[in-house]
Amino acid sequence: MKAGKDRINVQHHHQGENINDDRAYIFKADRDIDSTSWIDISYHIPYSDTVVYNITYPNAEMITESQIEFVQNYYQNFTNQISMQNEAIDVGFPALIDIPSFIDFMLIGEFSSNVDIYQVSTYFHKDIQGKLRAGPVWDFNLTFGNDIQYNRSRYNVWQFSNYNNEGAKFWTDLFNNPNFKCHLTRRWHELTDNGQPLNNESVFAFIDEAIVPITDAITRDCQRWEKTDHHESNIDSMKTWINNRLNWMHTKLSTYEQCDDESVPNLVISRINYNPKQIGTNNPDQLEFIEITNNSDEQVNLTGIYFGGLGISYKFPINSHLMPHKSAIICSDSITFKQNYVQNPFGQYFRHLSNNWQRIALLDVWGNIIDEVTYSSLPPWPQEANGRGSFLVFGVYPNRNEFSQNNLYHNKCYWAQSHVRRKRQ
Repeated sequence: MKAGKDRINVQHHHQGENINDDRAYIFKADRDIDSTSWIDISYHIPYSDTVVYNITYPNAEMITESQIEFVQNYYQNFTNQISMQNEAIDVGFPALIDIPSFIDFMLIGEFSSNVDIYQVSTYFHKDIQGKLRAGPVWDFNLTFGNDIQYNRSRYNVWQFSNYNNEGAKFWTDLFNNPNFKCHLTRRWHELTDNGQPLNNESVFAFIDEAIVPITDAITRDCQRWEKTDHHESNIDSMKTWINNRLNWMHTKLSTYEQCDDESVPNLVISRINYNPKQIGTNNPDQLEFIEITNNSDEQVNLTGIYFGGLGISYKFPINSHLMPHKSAIICSDSITFKQNYVQNPFGQYFRHLSNNWQRIALLDVWGNIIDEVTYSSLPPWPQEANGRGSFLVFGVYPNRNEFSQNNLYHNKCYWAQSHVRRKRQ
């Protein structure tokens, strides 16, 4: 589990950089102990071992003592808030973690009844100035009933509450929080719906497809180890186990009415300048911006709203607001933006937009999608926005005179002659 654009896409850190402690980190729960480690003993009950955490990025040679302390304090603050069931959108546990990543992590781990989840083989990552995220998931050798020695991967237990390898107490605290459990249940029903990845027919079809390319390998494996081929019966047993697991989880995750139709503010991602044309000696990346528009007749409290996923990081300030039918520009470099566009931005995000494609998701504090756009530099997306001085616009082509007195657009950025509406999920 390493940092990288095609791996865990968090900000790369170079040795010797003068950077704030709230930067990019990867840490894990496992058995390793080094100078970055700390121990969570929150259960304080005989059958639960302590959980050891250590930071894997930056490595022990590059990280500073203050950065280690920052990660430990951030983790401790989160676990304290969930222990108190503090749901405040400004300082409670939803403000500290990316709820969707924790939900998906738990669902994948529990669906597979992964013995090694929570206490070991469990990763977390946090981008610069971003929320703490769970994952990626990995280490699936003791899953789907395949724990021959101890029989812990059973279809009728929660791995966070099975008296063995339960991990830190915060996992149980999350599950016991009514709002978190409601969102987790809703997500479970989304993933197990007809045609979705965790629907039993989808899972069984995937298994059947996987059998074909490994058929010859099965024969060779049996010859090498002089064993009888029981592969077909093993597959049948695995399908039976999965079906039992899905049914059991459905009985435990049955209702989600309280969060089924949650209202979100009428905010839209209205403009994206992902690959600006160079102006003077500025790095084009410093001229990027995203515009958010309040498309309603009411003032919107922006507390808790943030950009989900990785690649860029931004959380709207606590107690910030956006007036009706007004817009907020979030840019990549506030000083450069003001110098070139003669306008103060609302805020500054961290890192830079991709010049190829990227999903931009605007989420509320619980991870509900307010709006999202997945843009691309390839047709049918307009090529004028790809380094030629224009930017992507959502909506109907406006009257140019509407913006003639707005310094943001004069002689600097031009409206794309063609544009496309966002691709909604």
